[in-house]
Amino acid sequence: MADPRTGLTSSASINWLRGLACVLALVASVEVRADLAAGSPVLMSGGSIQPIEVVAAGDALATPGTDRQAFVRVMTTLAHPHFGTMLVVETAAASLVVTSTQPLLLANGGWVRADQLTVAAVLQGPAGTTVPVTAISQSYRYGGANFNVWLEGDGAAFFAGGVAVGDYRRQVEMLADNQAQAPEPSGGCGTAGGSEPTGALAPVAALLLVMAMRRRMPS
Repeated sequence: MADPRTGLTSSASINWLRGLACVLALVASVEVRADLAAGSPVLMSGGSIQPIEVVAAGDALATPGTDRQAFVRVMTTLAHPHFGTMLVVETAAASLVVTSTQPLLLANGGWVRADQLTVAAVLQGPAGTTVPVTAISQSYRYGGANFNVWLEGDGAAFFAGGVAVGDYRRQVEMLADNQAQAPEPSGGCGTAGGSEPTGALAPVAALLLVMAMRRRMPS
């Protein structure tokens, strides 16, 4: 029977509470991440190319749009050391070295994580061009830094390695969506007991994660 105050059944209420607990745990564990390897070529608003490590707050980056002059400004930059596997995404334009959770923008407007990318995928390039993926391989990094940017306003994408990639906020939103929607028949995060999905908590997760990032963002 549904609770007259909430309209939820007892099992749904338990699932929502479990889902909220998962979201809060995700927020508590959020860390400053960066997912593009040093040297990744970034397209600036004026058409020049700069390695991502020299991009700074206030810089204007080219962003996908119908206007060739479309740009978005960088609110802040992020960097952290990386030890582990990286993915090498090969296209006719360039090679891009990223972590598995780096978002990439498909030509059809959808987003995909690097670890879900296939050789058949077609990515969005500058000025409305399309860029087919020609190969994907793995490379182990024993050190060095990775970088990313957090764009101002509604900006979510910029160009690196000749393809549109997501900024830090876009990455965390996708991680939050995956966390809130992942099924867990054992009663863990995602769906509790295999029923009543808690995926509707995804927007809550994204909001709380962005708030957590702002508190932990390096100055």
